[in-house]
Amino acid sequence: MTGDRPPRPAPAGQAGPALVAAVGTAAEAVRAAAAGADLIDAGGLADGEVAALRARHPGLRLWHGSPAAADADRAGPEAAVVATAAVLAWVGAPAIRTRHVLAVRQAIDMTCAIAGTRLPALTTRGLA
Repeated sequence: MTGDRPPRPAPAGQAGPALVAAVGTAAEAVRAAAAGADLIDAGGLADGEVAALRARHPGLRLWHGSPAAADADRAGPEAAVVATAAVLAWVGAPAIRTRHVLAVRQAIDMTCAIAGTRLPALTTRGLA
């Protein structure tokens, strides 16, 4: 009987890769953060836009190249980007950079749940 066991905690240091959102505007940065990005790549933003983002959203974390991120967008279309992100999460990439934040966030979460490094978002019992 496994229903009485506490959930298995994630192993130390294996919470999953950080999701870095590649954005071109401040509005995209806000949308990416809302969609689940851990870090925002502000390399394409002007200094004024970065300052305005920091002022309006003080908790927003900007990425400056560390940790090194694998660029999933090089895979091509969105389906290939999502598949690439899932493989990168499986092999333990420290960070994944993409413009497809919502789809890649879901793929990372699913992969980490399958790998056992995070709890599943939804569990259903008794599907016999």
